[in-house]
Amino acid sequence: MTDPVSGLRKSLDEQAKQLSEEAVRNNGQVTAEQLEALTRLQRLIGIVEEMRPAPPRNKWVLPGLLVSSLAVASVLLFVHLPAAEVEVDATVSEVAFRLDTDTPLTPGMVLAFLGVSGPQKLELPLMPLPGDQPAEIPKETNRISFRVLDKEKNGNSSVTMPSLELPAGTEVRLEARSPNNYRLTLNTPKGSRAEISLSCEGNIQVGMAGQPAQQYRFPVPAAFSSQAASEQIILDMTFPDQTKAALTPQLPVSNLAFVHVEQNSKQTMVRYVSTILTGVMYLDSLNGEQRNLRSGEGLRFQSSHGELRSVVLRDGLISVQFQGGVERMTSGSNNTLVKLMPSLLEWLRARHGLYLLWGTGLYLFGILGGVLRWLRALQ
Repeated sequence: MTDPVSGLRKSLDEQAKQLSEEAVRNNGQVTAEQLEALTRLQRLIGIVEEMRPAPPRNKWVLPGLLVSSLAVASVLLFVHLPAAEVEVDATVSEVAFRLDTDTPLTPGMVLAFLGVSGPQKLELPLMPLPGDQPAEIPKETNRISFRVLDKEKNGNSSVTMPSLELPAGTEVRLEARSPNNYRLTLNTPKGSRAEISLSCEGNIQVGMAGQPAQQYRFPVPAAFSSQAASEQIILDMTFPDQTKAALTPQLPVSNLAFVHVEQNSKQTMVRYVSTILTGVMYLDSLNGEQRNLRSGEGLRFQSSHGELRSVVLRDGLISVQFQGGVERMTSGSNNTLVKLMPSLLEWLRARHGLYLLWGTGLYLFGILGGVLRWLRALQ
């Protein structure tokens, strides 16, 4: 349907154009009748426009703007990043992780005691002390231990464990049990086996499951090896006094965990205890924002992937430095989990502060303009 006002305006424009051309030809002179007719047409257009019904007033504009503003603010405040980059520098009593590549877990380590638990096959070129009869050495055992005897009586005796090579996918758990004593639990992937190699020199006490411990003397370093017969093997290691040991630096790992699993004797109840003693975490996704870690804080990652820059063992403690990406980072107990993942607002403020400033300004300007238009429509 044609708008009558549009037709009248078109007619007004044509008549005004014709009258102006005639005025130019007549040196600005026009008849009173022509000017009066043009004036009446203009008044008619005004009357028709005034008779039009007023546009409907949308009373929901302002509430809609407020709701949309709250929705945007809620998304920015309560929606968290799915993944974040972090650095963790912590002192713990226990740490667990999974190796992502075939790698040596340890460099060479000098030990005062080593106990290897788990089904294993042995290659032991033992030599008895002078005057002792050689003992019958089994080829398989569930536990074997090597202890350095008193150095003051027996000279420079030592047990050295060279680099410990492990396959990708090995689950590693390292526990500090007492000063200078640590337990290393290894769970290799199905079909893979860990192999422990040793070099013994001097007077060494060797103990095996089901047999009394025997003392042996090795004038020159003797090589030993033990190959695990199952996927799990446990190493109990004691270092000489005042010795600092470390795992291989820059280990590519995943599934990092600072938690100790406690089970009752019937294994019907499982309790997860934080092993964090002290530390600090840097949120690289927020330009390195620092967060202190409290003793016993239940820091957890649903998944993690990165690099263990260093793992140092000293004075019954484990110092860990990790850098990598984590997902669903939380703190607290199962009943009171606190999300530690950065929110979208925190991430925008830290990484895109200028864009956030301009975007907020434009958004507020648009909201203000909408409110003013709504108020004018109500008048």
